[in-house]
Amino acid sequence: MVDSGFQTPTNRIIERGTPLTIEMEVETATNMYAGRLVQAGTTAAEVVVCDGATKPPVGWLGWENTAGEFRPATPSTIYTVNHMAAVHFGGNFVINAKLGVGFVAARGDILVPWNDGTLAPAIKLKDGWGVKVGFIKKTSEFTTGVVLPSGIMVNDVIVEVVTNASATIDIGLLASESGDADGFIDGEDLTTAGFVNHNLVDGTASNITLGVLLDEAQIKTADTSALYLPIKNFYLVGATAKKVSYTTSDATVTGNFYIEVMSKATMPVAKAMVAADASSAVADMLVLSLI
Repeated sequence: MVDSGFQTPTNRIIERGTPLTIEMEVETATNMYAGRLVQAGTTAAEVVVCDGATKPPVGWLGWENTAGEFRPATPSTIYTVNHMAAVHFGGNFVINAKLGVGFVAARGDILVPWNDGTLAPAIKLKDGWGVKVGFIKKTSEFTTGVVLPSGIMVNDVIVEVVTNASATIDIGLLASESGDADGFIDGEDLTTAGFVNHNLVDGTASNITLGVLLDEAQIKTADTSALYLPIKNFYLVGATAKKVSYTTSDATVTGNFYIEVMSKATMPVAKAMVAADASSAVADMLVLSLI
C-alpha cells in the first residue's frame, strides 16, 4: 500500500489546516452528516444539505468544533433538526468529505457539488463542468449509480475512450425510470482512443450521435445531397428520470464519459487528496477545500 501522506482522522473530520467556522442552525436533518456540503436554508441562519443544483454551497458540516450539547455521538451520526452545527469554510484545509454514489475519483481530481452534500469528480469543459463516469463493456442497459440532481442542466456528454475497439456506446437516463437510454449519446464511435467528436453532420438523420434529449431539432439542407444538422439545447433534469445509464456493443472497451452540467451550485469546491471508489455506496474521501 502506498502512503499518500494523509491519514483519515479519528473522532474528527479536519485532517489538517485551520478553517473558518461559524455556527448555523440545522433546518432539515435529512443527510446532515459531518463532512457533507451544506447550503443556505430558508433563512440566512439555517443550513440544509447541498442538493448540487439550486443554491451554491456555503461550507462543510463540521463535527469536532460543534458545541458538545449539539454534537452528534460520532462523525457518522446524523445531526438533529434545530440543533446548532459548526460549518467550515475559507479553503486551504483538508477535510474528510463524501464522494457521491457511482463515481470513482483519482488523487488530484477537481470536485464539484452533487446530491446530498456529496462530491463528483469533474473537468472543465466549454459550457460547464463535466462530471466523470467510467464505462466498460455492457451489452445491455447498465445503470451507473449516478443520479443527476433535480434542476441541474446537462449541456453535453463527451466520451473518452481508453481501451478502443470496433464498437459504439449509448448514454442516457434509465429506461425503466421513464428515461431514454440513448437520450444523451446515440451510437458514439469507440474505434479510436481519446476524446470522441460527435457526428453532427450527416446525410442520414439517424446517424447523428447527439441524443434526442440534447438534440432539439434537425435542419435538412437544400443541397442535392442533403445533410442533416442538429440544433443543440440543454436538458433540464426533472424529478423522475435521473439515473444515468449506458450500453455498449459486444466488444472489450473501457473509458470515461463526462456529463457537462451547470447550475447555481456547480463550481470547484475541493481537490481529491486520495483516491476513492464510490461505485456502490457513498465513500469517505480526504479533500483539500477550495471554499
